[in-house]
Amino acid sequence: TQTIERYGMARAEDGELQLQDWGVTYDDLEPDYDRWERISGIAGKAGNLKGEITNEGNPFEGPRSRDYPTPKLKTLRMMEIFNKATSEMGFHPFTIPCANVSQAYVNPLGVSMGPCSYCGFCVYYG
Repeated sequence: TQTIERYGMARAEDGELQLQDWGVTYDDLEPDYDRWERISGIAGKAGNLKGEITNEGNPFEGPRSRDYPTPKLKTLRMMEIFNKATSEMGFHPFTIPCANVSQAYVNPLGVSMGPCSYCGFCVYYG
């Protein structure tokens, strides 16, 4: 299995892992993820667009057929500090995709969605 290839048979034999690969791959599911992201207006920046690694998104994600339907959310001061520190440590910080729409958006079903107002409600109460 791909799990054994990644973690080794020793981890499987000692009972640490219960092994069962999915019957589908990321490539099988990607069109459905893409459709849902368009319906829900996900905000973000792709890290792997058709196999091309970008410098703004998750460089470790599977290849996406398209970028997210709305741009990533604003980079706030706290995030700037975190990004600088983790970059200097050799990590790859990025703004995670979010279900908060970053700009006014009309989805493929014709539903109009208003942008995030950065009020903090979803972080503290949602």
